[in-house]
Amino acid sequence: IEFTENEYPQLGIVSNATQKDEIRIYPNPSDGIVFIESPIGLDIEVKDATGKTIFNNKNVKEVDLSKYADGTYLFIISNKETVIKQQRVTKVSH
Repeated sequence: IEFTENEYPQLGIVSNATQKDEIRIYPNPSDGIVFIESPIGLDIEVKDATGKTIFNNKNVKEVDLSKYADGTYLFIISNKETVIKQQRVTKVSH
């Protein structure tokens, strides 16, 4: 188990490297649909550049960013209150 600090220290971040590596968030950059692959169901939260939550759901396999502005979005993947993975995804229109 690896302890990491990030912008959400109040959640008590614990990262299991194996579980983290099994989660894929792609494509990056994306023109709209972002896919999430995980062997287990997880909570998915997406924040825009201002820190506003624009998506929050459980056990989803894709997030549609097409109605949002081009820019960088933070995907936060968690299991209850433990953040497993964070990844920035850039949305660009074609």
